[in-house]
Amino acid sequence: MSDESARGTSRPGGALGRIALIVFVVIVVANACAQALAPALLKHAPGVLAMLDDQLPALILVRQRLSWHGFLIAIAIASIANFLAYYVGRHYGHAATTRLQRVLPVTGRVVKLLESLFSSTSGAPLLLIDNYVSCMLAGASGISLPAFTTFYVLAVALRLALIGLLYRYVGSGLVDADRLIEKFTIPLTAVAVLAVAIDGLVARHSRSGKARN
Repeated sequence: MSDESARGTSRPGGALGRIALIVFVVIVVANACAQALAPALLKHAPGVLAMLDDQLPALILVRQRLSWHGFLIAIAIASIANFLAYYVGRHYGHAATTRLQRVLPVTGRVVKLLESLFSSTSGAPLLLIDNYVSCMLAGASGISLPAFTTFYVLAVALRLALIGLLYRYVGSGLVDADRLIEKFTIPLTAVAVLAVAIDGLVARHSRSGKARN
């Protein structure tokens, strides 16, 4: 097997590959929208927030608004998106990660760091970060599906254990934070939308600068 194949740079043929790539783009856009509307979603649709933004801060806040049953279902749905991200990375390789760096400059710097970590430590970074970015990088780095699944399940288990410990020992503080977010939902949502908009402008400026150079 060539080094190129080992690192997951082959492209899937037919409609399946194109559909997977389109759905992945939708996931990226939905994730950005969820982050922009996080305070409002936390108040009105916490399950939707958990499905679209499964990073630890969002999950910590969402947990107290959902039953364990509903919380686990939301994580399972988010996991489907993460496995799709792995598929895209596995078959489109570093072309996908390069494109992501161009679109999201802040995330792009994280992508470069995680890419080097995956190259040197296999799937270990997934134990700390299991969002779609790290999952796509895992695929692009050539990590096998069994290894990816093992690390991913361990990462989810660690997150659930951490969330349980946080609510056991500092639950009152998290409840206070939730009440504060609910009280100031509109201004906090406005700030979050502004932050995402600024990040988008930075991305556009970064792309324009690179194009001129």
